[in-house]
Amino acid sequence: MKRAFPLLVFCSIAFAGSCSPGMDRVRRELGIDELHSRGINGQGVLVAIMDRGIDWRNDDFRHPDGTTRIDTIWDSTAGTVSLFSRDQINRALKEGSDLPARDAVGHGTTTAGIAAGSGRNAGGKYCGVAPNATLIIAKITGGAPAHDDQPAEPLFYDERKVLDAIDFIARRARELKMPCVMLLNVGSIGGPTDASSALARKIDATVGPGTKGLVFVTGPGDDGGRQNHARGILRKGTPASLRYWKDSPGPTVVDLWYPGQSRVSVAVESIEGKVLCQPSARPATNDDWFEQKGEQARYMHLGSKRLYFGSQSDRREVWFTFDGPPGEYHLVLDRQDDADIGDLFFDAFSPGNAPTPLLPPHNRFLNHIATGGSIWHGAAAKHNICPGDYVIRTDYVAADGRSVSLDKAGVVGELWKGSSVGPTIDGRAGVHFCAPGDHVFTTYGMGSDWAQLKYASNFIATGAGWIYGRASAVSAAAPVAAGVIALMLQVSPELDAIQVREVLCRTAKRDRFTGEVPNSNWGSGKLRALAAIQKLTESATER
Repeated sequence: MKRAFPLLVFCSIAFAGSCSPGMDRVRRELGIDELHSRGINGQGVLVAIMDRGIDWRNDDFRHPDGTTRIDTIWDSTAGTVSLFSRDQINRALKEGSDLPARDAVGHGTTTAGIAAGSGRNAGGKYCGVAPNATLIIAKITGGAPAHDDQPAEPLFYDERKVLDAIDFIARRARELKMPCVMLLNVGSIGGPTDASSALARKIDATVGPGTKGLVFVTGPGDDGGRQNHARGILRKGTPASLRYWKDSPGPTVVDLWYPGQSRVSVAVESIEGKVLCQPSARPATNDDWFEQKGEQARYMHLGSKRLYFGSQSDRREVWFTFDGPPGEYHLVLDRQDDADIGDLFFDAFSPGNAPTPLLPPHNRFLNHIATGGSIWHGAAAKHNICPGDYVIRTDYVAADGRSVSLDKAGVVGELWKGSSVGPTIDGRAGVHFCAPGDHVFTTYGMGSDWAQLKYASNFIATGAGWIYGRASAVSAAAPVAAGVIALMLQVSPELDAIQVREVLCRTAKRDRFTGEVPNSNWGSGKLRALAAIQKLTESATER
């Protein structure tokens, strides 16, 4: 049983920068420079990045003596895991030799740079949030075209490997006796956002109340600002018709969930009413599933024990694939159960759009549009810390001298239009606070796809070569938050994930953009690093 859209990964390259460039604006916004001046810089803390690898040669991840700040690279590129130790990395750096480990995309290097880069290549201007932290790098996804002298990297993502990476990081943190913040910097809309997926359950089993010095972060995703979540009522005797616009020329999918106590017949029709996929009721038992194939569309109807994402939900799932031409399709849901349980709700998600809402394709629902709920299933874990993304800059001058405007992303201080939002299917806010991620400048991975000169307008002039460039979206906000948590763990290494989250939420800032908080867009408001650290020191004094 295979689904047609197995890879759920956000990967937003932000093309551009600012007249006051670099991470310096973010550090000022959050009070981080003041913390650095007090020696609060991540020393003695592990920052574990689960992403697309790292440019391990980059000076931003090395000590002043040239040795690496990376404890381990855990790499699943080939489908089997390769480990590269600190000693192996240092030997390669000293000898000028190679390791079969790279960041082919560039996303993993920017993530690490924002969270924990030193900014050494430009006098510290592009210093990350926790520049003295020790890094663990887990490459859990990738895929990049060939360019210059670099070979292509096939697209890969296996969520089972993510679970293995989490286990490795937690074990390594125990071995090193160091507090650790893990950052999983992937995620796209879809799945059971009720904490029942295998990934969400792994997060909740790894961090949480009483697990001291171990924290997990993953942002909500880059699926905000789109009509990609539909929520409708299933009434007995009244079929519900969900209208879906297929914008992509290739296959697209819809992931639909409904309560397991209901019995629902499913069909697909054209806009003219032609049946493209014959109706059929739910599987006979929770252990069953079946596939219905038709003209231009097909679907898999899954019993509650056969759900995708390793879900242990009491809901049922229907996975639709649309193979036909662009246009409007109708998903017809007919409730046929006899139980007197009142009205029930279905939720449908449309993954596979462009990295930002400003770009095509615009696959979307045309009715039953939900006002929120674009968060991905991993971020919906109950013990996760989930930061959204707000705009920190809208213009800059690139290294090629071109002035770049980013005003379509929103105004400074506003929630980035593509930042995914809550609530979760089970009614939690989902997002806990928002961090400044649109747009920042950080270190780029040399040899990566993002560092090609054809993207020159992404880079910022440093006097040190084409080293630093723009990053944005939730992919940039999440490592800001992870870096702040590393600073908190330096001050209070005994904190558990729930205590960290409570401090960050209590000290978050409300302003005219956030409105009344908490809410499912902003959580408790805007991240304030200095206030969070002050809260910890005050609590320590009181004790």
